[in-house]
Amino acid sequence: MICSGIAVGADYADVVIVDAEPGKEAMTLVTSRRVQLQEGDRAQAFRALGDQVANILRESKVAEVRGLVLYVASGVSQVTSINPTVLSKTFGDRKPKEYLKDEGYWNDRNLKNLEKRYREPCLLIIANQESSNRLNGRGESLGLAQTLSSA
Repeated sequence: MICSGIAVGADYADVVIVDAEPGKEAMTLVTSRRVQLQEGDRAQAFRALGDQVANILRESKVAEVRGLVLYVASGVSQVTSINPTVLSKTFGDRKPKEYLKDEGYWNDRNLKNLEKRYREPCLLIIANQESSNRLNGRGESLGLAQTLSSA
């Protein structure tokens, strides 16, 4: 299953797309990209950022995001939005930041080539998959992390 995770900053969106089989830890990295908000007219810059993210998601047949990117993604596929504070209380036995720093954790998931700046959006994919696996076998999401979905 192709899944994406997107972390949004003040002037960028980090997009990670992986191929992940439900119930398996190992994943295959499809792409990881940073989309930067352009300088100049704010409306045009938002439109350009949204278009770039939408193109990445369309190319990979997946969508997930927050704010402006959430709007763009909803036109491409189903979107699950996850609150980062809920993630820290419901995912795993460590704090999310500890997972982000743990090289072994990423190596075990076959994602050792994933750049560190893309780990946060990828962790959203992992959290969503694990919550789907835990939740009564119906594949529903608990609504855990920042922005997340699958096609």
